[in-house]
Amino acid sequence: MYSNAPAILAQIKADITAPITALLPNVQLHLDEDLEIVYTDLPCIAIYPTEERNDADFNNDNHGPFKKELAIRIEIRMAGTPASALCTPIINAIASALQADPLLGGLCNNFDFEPITWATGHLGSGMASGAALEMLIRYITPLP
Repeated sequence: MYSNAPAILAQIKADITAPITALLPNVQLHLDEDLEIVYTDLPCIAIYPTEERNDADFNNDNHGPFKKELAIRIEIRMAGTPASALCTPIINAIASALQADPLLGGLCNNFDFEPITWATGHLGSGMASGAALEMLIRYITPLP
């Protein structure tokens, strides 16, 4: 196996679904970054990979296992403003849920949270806010 990104994304979604739906009962959770979002689709959360790298020093024979670093972005999109007030409770719930499963169901060795980015702007008929929580996940692929 060369990449375990799909299973890791599914585990993140599984870990955060209950706490997020407790805060936002109508939230839509997606495993896709290319969403055509309209104002009436909010709130929504998109979970997707942005980059995956090999540790070249770990295995040079290209036969596995591979030591990987997987960068994940979790985007939160909400109706209204300000972004920090609307998105911070969601970010905190996501971080708490993921910290409660530090190995992501046994799929990773560890992960770190990276900086949060914020955004506000017009979306169709209203103002929308967003935040992106970045994660760096380290794992070793199983042998083929």
